[in-house]
Amino acid sequence: MQTRNWRGLRPRGFTLIELLVVIAIIAVLIALLLPAVQQAREAARRSQCKNNLKQLGLALHNYHETAGAFPPAAIRGANCGSSTGPTRCNGLSFMARLTPFFDQAAIYNVLNFSVEPAWNDTNPNGYAVASAAKLPLLVCPSDPLKGASKRPDLGPTSYIACVGNTDNWCADPAWFEGQMGANNAAYICKSPQNGLSVVFGNSKTNIAMITDGTSNTMVLSECTMGWPYVQQDNAFATCLSGGTVAQTSYGSLYDAMGYSWIYANGMQSWSFSTLMKPNDPVVVAQNNNLCVGSPWVGPARFRASSQHTGGVHVVLCDGGVRFISDNINLTVWQNLGNRADGNVIGDF
Repeated sequence: MQTRNWRGLRPRGFTLIELLVVIAIIAVLIALLLPAVQQAREAARRSQCKNNLKQLGLALHNYHETAGAFPPAAIRGANCGSSTGPTRCNGLSFMARLTPFFDQAAIYNVLNFSVEPAWNDTNPNGYAVASAAKLPLLVCPSDPLKGASKRPDLGPTSYIACVGNTDNWCADPAWFEGQMGANNAAYICKSPQNGLSVVFGNSKTNIAMITDGTSNTMVLSECTMGWPYVQQDNAFATCLSGGTVAQTSYGSLYDAMGYSWIYANGMQSWSFSTLMKPNDPVVVAQNNNLCVGSPWVGPARFRASSQHTGGVHVVLCDGGVRFISDNINLTVWQNLGNRADGNVIGDF
């Protein structure tokens, strides 16, 4: 009987072609799974962003319960910019006023609202510390900057207030009062009722003034932190039309939306207009910058924007949070931003 010599046989390995086939299959599986993983992560980030805004909506209502009105975007008085007299120009934002209502009482307690402007506070543990605080609640997790900005000395924000369908702090074309002088006095709204929206310069809006209904009026939305603007003094219309005009001095320093949650003298840190739809590319001009006449008080076209696909979150005055499509009808969007225009909105 013949016996087989097994010692001379070796186990057969993979051929090069088989190995390449296995690698190709793994690559296809990864390609199929990766978008699903990314979508799941973005869904989680979007959910967290919505929760952040819900907390801010609750804080707004708790503030209203305490003060009898929603907070003003900022306060600017008739002597704002003057070195003498009661200026009423501390520059602190509505977010600064909300801090004790979203578990940041420690920050609120170190702020001195009587110092004008607030950054002149001589207490080393006061404004300087508070303004630099990076608050996770105020940063959308989907934002790629994750709170980083060109102003590392200031804590940024992803969440801003609606001024309605206007370029300025207020609705009135003659939106300032007082005599403009060498100290740039009097950039203010003439009265707490002068704005179209809920939170604006010198506002004191209560729920009774929201005659369109709290479920039909938005107060907050999102901004893409770090989006630059180009300041075009006296050439705002030219900028909007796509014309090229020289940028003035402030643009290189204060050049990003949402660069500070506490500083409200610049509209780019706290506001958006409904003159443009969410993520509207129409206002992107001047090498991808937003057009601004004056960032301090307007005219300025800052839009609601986000890193979420297809739209932005908004906080309604009843405290609810809705996701609004980029394709929303512009008239409906503007009606949402006006608290008392009397227009019927319908579904949105």
